[in-house]
Amino acid sequence: GVHDQWRSLVVRPDEGRVNIDETPNKRGPLKTWLWAFVATTFTVFALRLTRKAEELYAHVGQEFPGVVGCDRAKGSRQNKLT
Repeated sequence: GVHDQWRSLVVRPDEGRVNIDETPNKRGPLKTWLWAFVATTFTVFALRLTRKAEELYAHVGQEFPGVVGCDRAKGSRQNKLT
């Protein structure tokens, strides 16, 4: 599926950096997060129900060999990829 295609692009040896950001959205009682994963040649948007690090890992993997850029929000600083 699309998720597998995305992961194959991110783990390419020439893709050394992915910038991420998430933005909240609330409609009535439902709060969602729009995640943006921006690489050199493509961007992926994902609408999710959480802002937790599991979303980052689900899209980039826990062993991404490159650099993950973020806005240094508290949650981003605490969740480091190894």
